[in-house]
Amino acid sequence: MSMKYGSSIELPISDTAIDSIRFTYGSMVRLCLNSTVYYGSLAFLQECIGGKAGSAERQKQAAIRYVTCMSTEIGVSLLFAPIRFIAAYNTPRFLLDYMFNTVSDTLSILDLFRPGLFASYAITAFTSGSDDEMNFDFFVYQVPSVVVTIVKLIMRRKRLGKEKCRTKRVLGVLFARMLLRAVIPSYSIMIPTQGGELVVASIQLFLEQLCTSYLFRHTWPYEETTPTTIPADE
Repeated sequence: MSMKYGSSIELPISDTAIDSIRFTYGSMVRLCLNSTVYYGSLAFLQECIGGKAGSAERQKQAAIRYVTCMSTEIGVSLLFAPIRFIAAYNTPRFLLDYMFNTVSDTLSILDLFRPGLFASYAITAFTSGSDDEMNFDFFVYQVPSVVVTIVKLIMRRKRLGKEKCRTKRVLGVLFARMLLRAVIPSYSIMIPTQGGELVVASIQLFLEQLCTSYLFRHTWPYEETTPTTIPADE
């Protein structure tokens, strides 16, 4: 069986339960893979090439922080808004498939991503009875992650003191991320096809990632430890 996507493309019918498991698995695989490659590359460049002692340990801590925070957001969101969150979280992967098909095909061996199934899944997640309700859907799925961020910020203020918390800036970045995360999932049901639209979508994805990394770092409720280095012999 299939369903129409637009006027000329037919999509397979999505089994919501099975595909939720598939896309959640893929999300976790990519989270671990991306974090390993990104922070591992930074550690190599800074310590092995740049000669900055202790960089490997710092990047290891940053990777643990990022994976822990994102896993927490994913877990809590799956409890309260599973289908919409999964559709939203996998939208960048959907755009990757559209823009870089060869890379996507290789990655799909690991994350089992199927663009046709995802498009059908996203339509189920974000298509409501009216346009107003559909637009509201793009904010509803964010509620769990917003709550988690605020809770972490409160914990950080209690543990480390408000002097080490950039509360107003964090709340501003959180608001900016909410706006970005309300727009980005729309690309799962309205694919940007023009060059300019793809550029805008790429910029939005980049800014959303910057906001997320900033929030993870500045709401982390534990003191960051600085690696101890051995001074070089004079």
